[in-house]
Amino acid sequence: MARIIVLDDEVVILNMVQECLSMDGHKVTVFSDAEPTLTEFDFDLVDLVITDLKMPTSGEVFIKELRDRNIQIPIIVMSGRISQETSEILGKLNVGAVLTKPFTLIELRRAMNICL
Repeated sequence: MARIIVLDDEVVILNMVQECLSMDGHKVTVFSDAEPTLTEFDFDLVDLVITDLKMPTSGEVFIKELRDRNIQIPIIVMSGRISQETSEILGKLNVGAVLTKPFTLIELRRAMNICL
């Protein structure tokens, strides 16, 4: 199964995604902000990142930093809404899928199948 990092500052979303992915057999590590993830985590040990965009350190900044470090692991973005401009930026950053909150477990699994 996959090793997954999930980032979201909404505890309910973070716990729900962690629980669902863990039940599917994945090893899930969660963070409520991108900054500690960038400084504390070895991305060689990760198969997939699932991140919110609206956090104290934005998901967009987090994704740009990963790509600037030449870390090309698959990324799924979760967000309440995505503007056309943000969608274009995410496309340029090679984001594999975007989930609009609220989303279902079926939609999450479908996005993971695309990305992994």
